[in-house]
Amino acid sequence: MQAKWYLVKYMSDPFKAEPKNVGVVVRGEDASAARFAGEQDGEFDGRRAKGVVASPDVLRSWIKYLRRHLERNTFDEALSVLNGRSLDNYFVEPRGVLLNLSEEKDIPSAVDALYADLVSYYREPVEASLDAKVDDILFRRLVVPAEHAIERDVVYDVVVRGGGVRTIDFDYRYIDGETVLMDKLSLLGAEAIIEQRINDLMFRIEHAYNAYSNNFLTMVDTSQATSRKTEDRIRVVEKYSDIVDVRDSAAANLVGQKLNLPVLAA
Repeated sequence: MQAKWYLVKYMSDPFKAEPKNVGVVVRGEDASAARFAGEQDGEFDGRRAKGVVASPDVLRSWIKYLRRHLERNTFDEALSVLNGRSLDNYFVEPRGVLLNLSEEKDIPSAVDALYADLVSYYREPVEASLDAKVDDILFRRLVVPAEHAIERDVVYDVVVRGGGVRTIDFDYRYIDGETVLMDKLSLLGAEAIIEQRINDLMFRIEHAYNAYSNNFLTMVDTSQATSRKTEDRIRVVEKYSDIVDVRDSAAANLVGQKLNLPVLAA
């Protein structure tokens, strides 16, 4: 059997036209499959797309849009409309026909193989040890009063330059009189990805400052910082946010001081 395949591409600046691959679609006669940056086990996690695209929420909307047209068998019509709009950040590029599929059930495997070759370089790495250490500090070591809670995945709408509205998110929030917004910052990956990740964090801090909070806390694992350039970028973030190294033996106490919460012994 034959199946058509496509690359979904993202350009941060359509004028410069420097795209990167963020998804793969394969379509057979009676079945189709797709996979996109930020997805794991079929679920989209915006944290995995930070540093890959400017707005994970916009990518989420595009994924829903493309999957909806795949399900309705209106993908060709949607493709014609999309590729006629020259200034979009996203476009879908037809790449040809796969001839080595024996039956429809081979399509998901073909998608995974193409994704691994063409997209996975851009996939946002979620550092397991950073996640585990942050969870241990926030949800096991800190003594949070019953009437309060450390919230996960907090979303705000902010007005950006030019008057548009954009959604930004932070990994955690704690409110007790004052609001503290917290983020995990992974220092894994290529220099360009780390730079994008830090720029995204700075954008979110800038637009949340005053409107929602003047208190920010960024948690990092500095053992991941393998270059002087990364260390210099961390110092820039430090001008606007407190930074805690999760490998520091005093990390829990430093976070507790920031949130004005007592800390349990390790």
